[in-house]
Amino acid sequence: MLSDEAQLLVTHAHEQEYTKYIEAIDDRTVNLTFEGAKISYLRRSTMNALANRQDVTAFIKKTEYPKKGLFHVHDALELADIIEEGGKKLFLLTIKLGLSLEFLSALLAHVDDNDFPMERKKYVIIPRGPHRMAMFKLVNNQALVCAPVLDTGTFDQVILWLSCFPLEVQHDVREPDVYNVGFPQEHLRNEAEEPWAIWRMEDFGSEKKANAEKSRFEWGFTCEGRWYFFREIPDRDVDEDYDVEQEEEVEGKTSEMEDGLWIS
Repeated sequence: MLSDEAQLLVTHAHEQEYTKYIEAIDDRTVNLTFEGAKISYLRRSTMNALANRQDVTAFIKKTEYPKKGLFHVHDALELADIIEEGGKKLFLLTIKLGLSLEFLSALLAHVDDNDFPMERKKYVIIPRGPHRMAMFKLVNNQALVCAPVLDTGTFDQVILWLSCFPLEVQHDVREPDVYNVGFPQEHLRNEAEEPWAIWRMEDFGSEKKANAEKSRFEWGFTCEGRWYFFREIPDRDVDEDYDVEQEEEVEGKTSEMEDGLWIS
């Protein structure tokens, strides 16, 4: 479904191209629930695959951008170049939200993917004019493309929204607020374990409690007023809480997903 900012700019055929791309994005979005919160994010490799130069160029061509009489900043070839160099996240988020390529072109004259996450007060005025409401929509939904790369050697990290916490495996253990969790390797830094390493994670609701327990852990981050700390999981051979079958199942699904990435 296209937003109001795009509906006047496209024909039915163009809307079909949007729908096709949106479905591809939805199919490859990681979705799960953690502590009652919905997590939805695109992995880094998935964004690169979905926003490859061939598909982006084809999409721009099929939607007949730019259109006569409409404001635009870049011509079609230049827009594809800029997306390839530093606008893949912005492109995918724009399409996912049903916003127009005219908006994206105007936006890329001011920002690129390195500006994520975007502070609302700073960015809602870019670009000015008819695209203002589109910018509000983009800023309010940016978590989809903001899953961070986490450093497994430091506690000095902040995730702004739990909705982009890059979990792939989650398994509760007996203690409250304790989980076995896994991450895609591409979202970990300084990680020497296997690509689907599982960590024991504990969640703390107060800074005082988190600081008192920090020495038991190897790394962590804060998010929305809570502290999440991680340590190596106990020996899998003796840890009844570890779910090997669950990890293997997720690995299989991920491999299948990556093998079937959409190409137009």
